Amino acid sequence: MHVRVCFSITCITLLMVCRVTQAEQTATPAQKRESAQTSESGQKTAQGIAFFEKRILPQLQQHCDSCHSAKAKKLEGGLRLDTRAGLRAGGDTGAIIVPGKPSESLLIRALKHDDLEMPPSKKLPDRVIADFVKWVEMGAPDPRKDAVNGGSKHWSFQPIRSVLPPTVNNRHWARNGIDAFILARLEQERVQPSPPASPATLLRRVSLDLTGLPPTPAELDSFLKDPSPRAYERVVSRLLASPHYAERWGRYWLDMARYADSDGYEGDRGRPYAWRWRDWVIGALDADMPFDQFTIEQLAGDLLPHATAEQRVATGLHRNTLSNREGGVDSSRCANRAQRRTFIAGRSNHHQAAAPGLFDYPRVGLVAISEA
Repeated sequence: MHVRVCFSITCITLLMVCRVTQAEQTATPAQKRESAQTSESGQKTAQGIAFFEKRILPQLQQHCDSCHSAKAKKLEGGLRLDTRAGLRAGGDTGAIIVPGKPSESLLIRALKHDDLEMPPSKKLPDRVIADFVKWVEMGAPDPRKDAVNGGSKHWSFQPIRSVLPPTVNNRHWARNGIDAFILARLEQERVQPSPPASPATLLRRVSLDLTGLPPTPAELDSFLKDPSPRAYERVVSRLLASPHYAERWGRYWLDMARYADSDGYEGDRGRPYAWRWRDWVIGALDADMPFDQFTIEQLAGDLLPHATAEQRVATGLHRNTLSNREGGVDSSRCANRAQRRTFIAGRSNHHQAAAPGLFDYPRVGLVAISEA
């Protein structure tokens, strides 16, 4: 099978080379001029990007980041210069760049201290301003990838640090640090905390929360007869070790992924093996799988080196969408696999091109065909 596929790919590649050579030989003068212009345009783009990264970006980072980036304590003028989108969008005064027209660009006038003054502390050297003028004349090329909305200010991107619990008035109510944070807000709003729940109510609440099931009469009786101050901790440990815990909490992940045992839509055909991915999710939670591994195996488990059967099953995540077979379908599983490889590679390399190179296409095609 693989020998036939390799032979086919080789023939296709040679055919492509022959057609390109033949096209070059038979091209008309107009076609040759158009090809030359395209090549020249590509060279100018590359030169513009290199100029930005060498002459412009360092100046923006050195002189502008303190007031116009995600690092700024206060964003001045609503202007972000640390992303391509922010630079093009401008700030409170509107757009600051008109590509190709430095005389109409507010950024250039501000650097020259004509209208605004940027940076306000000291005018940049004339040679630096001349570089900005040249850059705008080139069309203001900027290869930077735009940051996620909110950038590094979002709480999930902050480094982990120790935080002391706040001081509260009713110190006897708070049993731990989390209680102190809750009580501090209650006291701020002048709200009294609720009285402690009865042991029976507490057991019912924690059982429904962790497993979705009420406690059995035997479990309730055992809990009520346990005078130990660690009785509640033992109940929580028991519930976390229960297979029902993973079944309950895995449900939220299944819902977000739109899991179903059928295609949906008007036909709603059954999916006889969808349960395998469902059980994988439950098993991963039950085994306390680290979240990064949980994510990677679902996104690209089949692309991992020496992928196991379980890792391949994990990629069932991608097959949970609605499916309409009314007009007939052409199986896209292989194409999706190649596209996913390209997408993941692109997202993993922030400053590199996401698309595969010329010599990657036969390899990607070979993988797709051999998986068919």
